[in-house]
Parts: sequence; structure tokens; C-alpha cells
Amino acid sequence: ALAWQHGIDVGYGIPASEIDAHYNTYGYYLDAMLYRFPKLDRSLIFTINTSLGHWLATTEDHNQVTTLALSAAFRGYFVPIDSAYALHPYLLFSAGPAYLSEEQFGENKQGKHVAFQVNFGGGSEIRIAQHDFDLNLRLVHFSNGGMFHPNEGYDVVYVLSVGYLF
Repeated sequence: ALAWQHGIDVGYGIPASEIDAHYNTYGYYLDAMLYRFPKLDRSLIFTINTSLGHWLATTEDHNQVTTLALSAAFRGYFVPIDSAYALHPYLLFSAGPAYLSEEQFGENKQGKHVAFQVNFGGGSEIRIAQHDFDLNLRLVHFSNGGMFHPNEGYDVVYVLSVGYLF
């Protein structure tokens, strides 16, 4: 059974078209699982994560932003997490407040340096020789949720992450 309490993932956002725009977004992502709550049931885990991202856009101006976020994260597993299988595929969702180094990224404006970071994706935990690894693909979305104007959220699709669980 996978018995990790912490984890760290390093990811790369593969260049892809920003939704409803004519430019690409991509970048680098570091995610750390700070605390894992006792399991909710045999197929759901809740953690507190922090992440650091450096995102790039293929626009002339406003083409870089660095983000720092603290999120509540959920993983829903397709097989019970206490099973002896070497693969544990899951769906992930996380959301929480984020600080943005710039109010504009690409052609989209956020109104303030504060926003929400939301992740959707899926992956699998993999056990190899008593070590637990994590491989996932996610969409990272930033929006201020209408708290400030303008609220022109932006996305980095296809963030591929590889991690180690301990």
C-alpha cells in the first residue's frame, strides 16, 4: 500500500494555445504536498499543497508571470489506496489563493495581483522497488473569481508533472 505523507512534483507546461486566444502559454511548475489529512475513505485523499509556477506566453508584451499558491487538493482513486497494486490511477482537483507577480499575462488582465489557482487533471501513483512516484497531466487555471475587475482568467493546459512521494 502507498503510505506517503508528503510529495514533490516538478512539471512543464507544454506550449499550447490559450483558450479563446491566438497565442501559446507554457511554463514550469513546482508543487509540494505539505500535509496529508488522514484518509477520508479508501479512494479519496485530501492534502494541503503549495505551488510555484513561472509561466510564459508567446506575446510581445506581458509574456511572463510567476505565481505562488496555497491549495486544498483532492485525489479520487480508481482503485483503493490501500490495495497492493503497483499503479494507483486518480483524478485530481485543487483550488486556493494565489499571488501573481503581474496583473496581466498575455492578453488577459486580472485586476490585482491576487487570484485563485485551480488544477484539474489525472495521473497515477507508481510503486517501483519500494519507492512511490507520481505522474500526472493537468490544466492550471488562474482567475480572481470576479472579486476584481477585469477578471480575464488564463490557462496553462497540458502541464506534465513527475514527482516523488515520501
